[in-house]
Amino acid sequence: MNNLQSLFNKVMLDLIEFISKYYPKSRIGKYKIFISSILKNDNPKGILMFIEHVYKNKQYRENIRKGNDSFFIEQADIHQHEYKRLFDLKDIWLSLDDDSQKYIKKSMLTMLVITEKYINEYEKMKINVKM
Repeated sequence: MNNLQSLFNKVMLDLIEFISKYYPKSRIGKYKIFISSILKNDNPKGILMFIEHVYKNKQYRENIRKGNDSFFIEQADIHQHEYKRLFDLKDIWLSLDDDSQKYIKKSMLTMLVITEKYINEYEKMKINVKM
């Protein structure tokens, strides 16, 4: 599980670096140092927060899987948790070129797939402990 956690953190760090490089005033750009400091220490908090605030939402999972542009534009909700708002890309999405949008979609999908594998391994560990 630790290698999946590390891989998730790397993908997330790369995504944060990519967005903050071109959009330093974006929400991700503003929180880059804070998020990076958490993820660089192989902390499970990144993947656990992703599970809680993104993965558990079936609609989010489906839209990320489909690479739905409107999801990346319209997903913001003023009442949502700060973690979800971190990935609020509506202010920059339309100004991104196609390659940048594809990179972000691919990164989000990669984090989703890693999360699914992480959850599966966690479930297997729980089963083995009970036996």
